Amino acid sequence: MKIKEISDKKIWNDIVIKNQGNFLQSWQWGDFKSHFQKVTRLAGFDGDKPIVVCQFFTEKLPFGSYLYGPYAPLGEVAKIKDFLIEVKKKKKCFLLIEPLKELSFGKPAFLRHQPKKSLIKKLSDRKKLLSGVEKDTRYSIKRATREGVEIIRSTDISNFYPLLKSASKRHGFNIYSREYFEKLIETDNIRLFVAMHKKEVAAATFVSFFGKRATYLHAGMNYEKRKICASSLLNYEIMNFAYENGFEEYDFWGIDEKKMPGVTKFKKGFGGKEVVYPPARDIPIKKMKYKLYEKAHSVKSKL
Repeated sequence: MKIKEISDKKIWNDIVIKNQGNFLQSWQWGDFKSHFQKVTRLAGFDGDKPIVVCQFFTEKLPFGSYLYGPYAPLGEVAKIKDFLIEVKKKKKCFLLIEPLKELSFGKPAFLRHQPKKSLIKKLSDRKKLLSGVEKDTRYSIKRATREGVEIIRSTDISNFYPLLKSASKRHGFNIYSREYFEKLIETDNIRLFVAMHKKEVAAATFVSFFGKRATYLHAGMNYEKRKICASSLLNYEIMNFAYENGFEEYDFWGIDEKKMPGVTKFKKGFGGKEVVYPPARDIPIKKMKYKLYEKAHSVKSKL
């Protein structure tokens, strides 16, 4: 198998969509992430035909770096191992793979970057979509409508970032920089939807559109306006927008009953199918440096 980099956006996205890859493998996501790290789009060829592809992101370590492939490689399952053997020649410390289909080689990974479990909703027209959500969620959607909440699309990061900063202070979690979201909003398949109430932002959500799926990425809520249920109407209208523009699914992204009970309950209120992804795998390349990495994670887990 020969490994080559793909430099044509249409060719790359066509391959990813054909193999049911999600936005993390899209050309657009790679362009966005290239502002912050090195991105490499590799394909394994059988003659002139690309049969396996993966968009890798270089993640830095104190003693080197590793290649990270989210929800990939994509393509002929029987050829994925051969593809990764060739990619190992890139001479990084190791590969971290979060596959869509379970891999039997490599080692169980010490970490994963993307959700292990998600919730995917099949889209339909407004009436069917509303009837498919739980009673409490329907009530929340109708209440926000009665309260006069309006949904708009925006390119102004100021409609989102203050909500995120406020939430991080309340709940004590780290957030991406403002620059990260400024670059995100410039990405051509990313949209920011905002719920407005009495000329104030009540909630906001970033959504990716790729292939036949819209994906919930980042969200924020105005805590002082939490009782008007703007987030429920916001997601309902995002799904309607996606359906009306030819998308078939809405991915609510990560759910976790233990780590994110409130967010998970909110997302589950819309219905949908729970999807559990296979375990992540490490594929060591430089044995001594990988042992250092192993030891560091072993110490960290005991703290």
